[in-house]
Amino acid sequence: MKEQFIEKTEVVTAPMWLRVATLTVFAASIAVNAYFGIWGPHSTAQVADSFNLYVMPPKWTFAGIWSAIYLLFALTLLYVALKDKWPSKAYWATIAASILNATWVGVFSIGTKASNIAGFFIILALFVTLYTLWKFIYDPTNDDWKYFAVRNIVSLYFGWVLVATVLSLGVLLVYYAGVSHKAFLITFWVLTPLLFIGITAWTFIKEKGNGIKSLVGFRIAGIWAFAGALVTTLDNRHFL
Repeated sequence: MKEQFIEKTEVVTAPMWLRVATLTVFAASIAVNAYFGIWGPHSTAQVADSFNLYVMPPKWTFAGIWSAIYLLFALTLLYVALKDKWPSKAYWATIAASILNATWVGVFSIGTKASNIAGFFIILALFVTLYTLWKFIYDPTNDDWKYFAVRNIVSLYFGWVLVATVLSLGVLLVYYAGVSHKAFLITFWVLTPLLFIGITAWTFIKEKGNGIKSLVGFRIAGIWAFAGALVTTLDNRHFL
């Protein structure tokens, strides 16, 4: 019995060094974001302003939701690290996500064709990694509100990154592939809602109510993004 208990603990318990490493890498990624977002030679806001997509949400939407995501995710990591709530693979996914996030910000701030192409694949990888993290912490037997709060914070994160991935694709299509602003506007308003609906439907099939309760943050990210995109679309309606 003792041997079985030890074996189970080794499987579900992440070592302290891994939890500390996860917090450290996340903190470093925030520092990188602050540098390139505020003090870098070309801030991410300046680069984003140079790409005037007709569905690019206003600056306040980005500033507001990124601030909320980083704050809530930091609190989440502190909570799960102290309480040891995640398996090791979830911490490794978080480390990967933090590295990808920082790398994407640095690459995006360059603002060249090559950096935007690379940036698209990096942020796509970030979305996949965050979604994988969200799946890693799925527990069909858990009905505690703290469990759903944690998963919803992760889903808020990957929901917004999903929108950013579509916008990154739009930059490539409009500015480097010759697609018109109007064509991508239509693509965005068709593709992005379908992605949100599709992920929600797939989650219901695989996880039922547990998954739907864990996608509240995901839906909030979508609503926030669509509200911002609608503001920009209406501002550019005279070009349509």
